[in-house]
Amino acid sequence: MVPITRDLILAEGSMLTQYAPGMYEEEYVSEGFYSIGVPFRHEPEIYPRTDAHYVLNLKDLINTKHHSDPDRLGGCCGLSGMSGLNTVCVHDHELGVECSDCWLSFHYIHIPPENVAPVEC
Repeated sequence: MVPITRDLILAEGSMLTQYAPGMYEEEYVSEGFYSIGVPFRHEPEIYPRTDAHYVLNLKDLINTKHHSDPDRLGGCCGLSGMSGLNTVCVHDHELGVECSDCWLSFHYIHIPPENVAPVEC
């Protein structure tokens, strides 16, 4: 098993960016923190339910890279997150979905709980 993040703390409400109309490319969760559940999405019918997923700031990732399958890397200025798991660990195990395209309100990665083994500090 390889670590995929720096040490993180569960975020409280003030550490999460609140949605406002016309908002684009904001970090959803502050660096050094994580939350549970994906924030507001423009088209919820396009995205699968992710209520229990770990949501992280992209700057907190370590030992990860983008998927080698170009079909998973859709987006124009970043990754849209609409093509499934697009982030893998350094050993190429699929981890989560990076959402970092320019048209998205928030930028983050969400990781299904089955792909996470939390470590108590």
